[in-house]
Amino acid sequence: MTAPKWTPGPWDVRPGWGLNAIEVAPVDDAPDLVGEPTEVAGISDCYTEHEANAHLIAAAPELYEALESLVGQIDGACGDVLPAGAFSLARKKAHAALANALGEI
Repeated sequence: MTAPKWTPGPWDVRPGWGLNAIEVAPVDDAPDLVGEPTEVAGISDCYTEHEANAHLIAAAPELYEALESLVGQIDGACGDVLPAGAFSLARKKAHAALANALGEI
């Protein structure tokens, strides 16, 4: 797998510019190259589902790191042995999710 290329976390959800707008941005809110705060995602006309989506987006870096750590521990414990059944399927899904987050699939 390649190294992540996204804006480093942690991210949070806060009010955005405009009526009913929210944005997902780094907690430290470091300015980008032109001096503007770095916004990861912006959602206008925010409704309950949109706000829930924003919180899921904001949790992405933490979720990725947790899954990557868990997969590393499992791979280290299992080595080349691939257990059968639900555990094997979950392990494959976890590897696929990490690759998908990196744009590899």
